Amino acid sequence: MAALHTGVMYLLLQTIHSAPTDECPQNLGKNDLYTYGDLCIKVYYGKYDWVDARHQCQREGGDLIQIRDAGMQQFLQRALSIQRSEDTGFWIGASDSESESHWKWVSGDPTMTYSHWSPDQGPNQGGFFFADGGREDCALMKIHDEFR
Repeated sequence: MAALHTGVMYLLLQTIHSAPTDECPQNLGKNDLYTYGDLCIKVYYGKYDWVDARHQCQREGGDLIQIRDAGMQQFLQRALSIQRSEDTGFWIGASDSESESHWKWVSGDPTMTYSHWSPDQGPNQGGFFFADGGREDCALMKIHDEFR
C-alpha cells in the first residue's frame, strides 16, 4: 500500500460540517475547498502514498473521501475536472488491506453500496493495478480514466 502513483498526487479530505465553505473548519483555509451536503472537501496537492494521504487528512480532523453515491461522484468529477493530466489521481478512502478483495470504506462500513470501478479493477480483481504490474490495497480515482 505504500507505493506512490506516478505524477502529481492529490488527496481529498472530507470532514463533516455544515455548508457553505465559510462554516468549514478554519484550519482548512479557503483555497481548494468545496462543500457537498454537510461535507467540507479539501484538495491537497503533492506526492503522497495512500497511508500518508490518510494521515494528512486525519491531522486536519477528517479522513480520505468516501464516495457514497453517483451524485457525489458527479460533483467530484465537475469540481476536479480542471485537473486534466494523464498522471493525476486522487486518493479516496477505500481499502481492502484487512481482507484481500473485500473492499470497504475507511469508516469501517462492511460493504460498499456504491462504487465506480474501472474495468478489470475493484472487488473482483483483487485491487488496483499500477504501471509496475503490482497490486495495491488502496483506491486511486484517476482523472484520465473517467474518475474511476
